Order: sequence, then structure tokens, then C-alpha cells
Amino acid sequence: MDIFFSVIYVILRIVAILSIYKILYYLIGFFGKEKTFPSTTKKCKYAFVISARNESKVIGNLLSSIQKQKYPKDQYVIFVVADNCQDDTAKIALEHGAIVYERHDPSKMRKGYALEFLFENIQKDYGIDFVDGYIFFDADNLLDKNFLKKINDAFVYTKADAITGYKNTKNFDKNIISSAYG
Repeated sequence: MDIFFSVIYVILRIVAILSIYKILYYLIGFFGKEKTFPSTTKKCKYAFVISARNESKVIGNLLSSIQKQKYPKDQYVIFVVADNCQDDTAKIALEHGAIVYERHDPSKMRKGYALEFLFENIQKDYGIDFVDGYIFFDADNLLDKNFLKKINDAFVYTKADAITGYKNTKNFDKNIISSAYG
């Protein structure tokens, strides 16, 4: 019986630590200030990178939101790797002006393999350094029309090797995974 209570005690401690951690992030989010960067006239060139498998229902929305950016159209390019798709993901991405690479290897059906394939092709066709930065998205994401301008401001101002933007979930109630992301 002592072992049972010891195991329960350890589990409750872990749950308490994780709960305190999450509450801390709620407080930071609630009381923290939004980080802003000075506006810049320098326009860096970016590549949007999207790995998609059977995302025909949502990828058009993402690509449309990218095309609506308040940023010079010649300063970004969109790459999509259609990874083992059995729907119209590649066709829809092409119709929205993306550069599409189709990958067919059912033995390696993970995002890491797809991105490796995509970057091998970007290196071969364009060279990795043809843009100043790469921006990664999932096919079901949407962008605010000022996203790229704000990312550029942060990128230029901080001179950081990597930056991230705010991500919010629009489908909290769909399943436990989307709820956890939110």
C-alpha cells in the first residue's frame, strides 16, 4: 500500500509542477507587454516554406493570406512540398503562385523528410542563400496582412538568426491536439 501512495504522490507532484508552469505562462501572457520593433525601410527577401500532405481543403486559404501581405511581392517567394499527397494540394498551391515540389515516398511520411527533400531542391534550383530568411508554416495557418512587415521589422532590428511570431489557434474545440496548441 505504501508503494501505491508513493506512486500517487509522485504523479500529483508532477501534475502540480506542470500546472504551476502553465499558470506562470498565463500570467506572463496576461500582464506581459507586446514586443514591438521600429519600422524599417529595408526590405529583406523571404521564402515561405510549407510542408503539406493532403491539405487541399486549407492550403488555398494560407496562400491567399500570404498573397495579401502588405509587403513587396518581389521580396518573397512561396515553396510548397506536396508530401505523398492523394488530393489536389499540389494543383491548388500552383494555382496560388507557389513553387511546388511533389514528393512520393510512402516509406518516409514525416514532415522532417519532406522538408529535407524541399531544401535539397531549393539548394539545387536556387541556392540556399538566395533569400535572407525562411518562414515556416503549416497548411492550416493564416497570416495577418501585416505579418511579413512586422517580421521584417523584427528581423532587421534584432539582427537575430531566428525569430518567431505570435501563433494563435482558431480551432480550440476540434480535438485534444488543437486544444493543447491553444
